Amino acid sequence: MTCALAPNGQSVACGGLDSACSIFNLNSQADRDGNMPVSRILTGHKGYVSSCQYVPDQETRLITSSGDQTCVLWDVTTGQRISIFGGEFPSGHTADVQRFSTSAKVFGSSWYREIVQFGVMILWELATRR
Repeated sequence: MTCALAPNGQSVACGGLDSACSIFNLNSQADRDGNMPVSRILTGHKGYVSSCQYVPDQETRLITSSGDQTCVLWDVTTGQRISIFGGEFPSGHTADVQRFSTSAKVFGSSWYREIVQFGVMILWELATRR
């Protein structure tokens, strides 16, 4: 359903209906069928992964959105969740999170905004989850 190129151009993140986001290192050797090996799988969503995007100027950070009404900030080097936005948490979403956007030029790299089903937009500060 979604993919994103890392700011340094060295990896691609791909998410979909399996509720996971796979990270592919573009410098890895492809197998004889031309397939790139998966270098890391980010798991933890309880619904499909609808969107993913690297945080500008932070190529080790990735945000995913999901049909489980959450967005997650990940450390792609460790595969660990750093923060969860929405769901059962304060100021959570009440519908699937379809997509989101980060914009260092408008908000600074510590902010991102989400577009939730039915056109609702929420602005989050990454450090405080508010």
